[in-house]
Amino acid sequence: MKKLVARLALLLTALAVFLAGWAFWWEPRRLVTRETSIALECWQGPPLRVAVVSDLHIGSPFVGMRKLERVVAEVNAGKPDLIVLLGDFVIQGVAGGELVPPELIAAELAKLKAKHGVYAVLGNHDAWLNTRRVTEVSFW
Repeated sequence: MKKLVARLALLLTALAVFLAGWAFWWEPRRLVTRETSIALECWQGPPLRVAVVSDLHIGSPFVGMRKLERVVAEVNAGKPDLIVLLGDFVIQGVAGGELVPPELIAAELAKLKAKHGVYAVLGNHDAWLNTRRVTEVSFW
């Protein structure tokens, strides 16, 4: 019985180490792009390319301005007709991270280009920092 408990504890410890490594090192370094086609019967216009960007959390470990520059370049390279930004641009109080001023983030996001515009909403992390401050920067 003691061997079983020891093995289970070892397995759970290994799993915890793996998940921590994935969450704090590997996942933040990734930049995932997915393309999906959606047919809407109610849409009568030409096909639209919509870029959706979410949860940037600039300032997290391994997620700084360089990564944001990569995101902007990749989105623009896709030549979207419309861009939607789904909040959580900033982050604060994360171990190993640092606050990146929303003004710097906005200056980079202002480089996003789409024929039908760039639209954004705030996320909870943006509100936790300062809703007014994040809203007043003009990237959308």
